[in-house]
Amino acid sequence: MTIIFSSLKYSIVAHTYLQNEETDKAKEYYQKTLKLAGKSDQIKIIAAVSLALSKICAGKEDYALAYNYSLQADSANNIIQANAGKDKMLMMQMDRENTKQEMDRIETATKLVRKNNLQIMAITICISIFFILMIFIGMFEVSKTVIKIIGYFAFISLFEFIILLLDHPIIDFTNGEPLKIWLCKILLIALLVPIQHFMEKRVIAYLQSRELLEARKHFSFKKWWQKKDAPTKKPVQENDTDKLVL
Repeated sequence: MTIIFSSLKYSIVAHTYLQNEETDKAKEYYQKTLKLAGKSDQIKIIAAVSLALSKICAGKEDYALAYNYSLQADSANNIIQANAGKDKMLMMQMDRENTKQEMDRIETATKLVRKNNLQIMAITICISIFFILMIFIGMFEVSKTVIKIIGYFAFISLFEFIILLLDHPIIDFTNGEPLKIWLCKILLIALLVPIQHFMEKRVIAYLQSRELLEARKHFSFKKWWQKKDAPTKKPVQENDTDKLVL
């Protein structure tokens, strides 16, 4: 860091002398700058200072030294261009890597959303099967305890599913703050639990009333199926030979 600071300081002094047309002093400080820049591999300073020294030497008609400084400036510029090409290639590689990572992130997020949607669909089907099974069992003479157990699990599954669906909106609404999430969950449960108990009580009472059992007696799957498979009778056509000729 000290070498870099010194080279910059000498470069500023040399430029000041050059502005005041004190070329000898300018040349002296430019040479000091070039020496320090060579030790710290400051390629851009080497290129600029070498070009300045080449012009100073050409002005003093020291063409050989001017040519050497010119070659040194060209060499430094070539290194700068090569480094710029490497930096450009590195930036392109970084951009490709960042693009690939972004695409992978989007693909992972898409797969996660698809997986979650499939699971939600599966839960919906399971709950529907639960309620259909509960109604179907209510059409037969089974124990009231069985109906209560099935109804209890059916409604528990339904309202827990509702809480599950509202979980992400609650987190987004509360910005993930635990206290706000806790209060929202308490309010939600306070609203859902009475509704759950009311619906569960009414549905189970309906199933236990044996009204479905009476409905099943009036509707027989066996009779419906036999009626469906019964052959249709075709009307008997009279033949001409059967007619009586008077």
